[in-house]
Amino acid sequence: MDARAAFFYVLYRWRLHPGQEANFAQAWSEATHLIRTHRGGLGSALSRAPDGSYVAYARWPDRATWKRAGEIPLPENDAFAKMAAAVVSSEPPLELTGLHDLL
Repeated sequence: MDARAAFFYVLYRWRLHPGQEANFAQAWSEATHLIRTHRGGLGSALSRAPDGSYVAYARWPDRATWKRAGEIPLPENDAFAKMAAAVVSSEPPLELTGLHDLL
């Protein structure tokens, strides 16, 4: 079994307002840095799917850390508000249990 198999992952998916792609990506980057620094996240990757939606794959040490993350205050920053303003719709987060991680 891979030593990193214990990680927990969350898949996020959004549809954005036209013309907001760069604003969203910048805000996502800021939010990811805040989460890594203050909430225990291990990072995330942002991609665009063939249908035009944006997908982020986030890695956490475990599900409990992810669940508690929202309770941890962050320094004042408008990254999450900027992300929300760029989003037309989103799907619920998909929780994934890591089996093998060869990245």
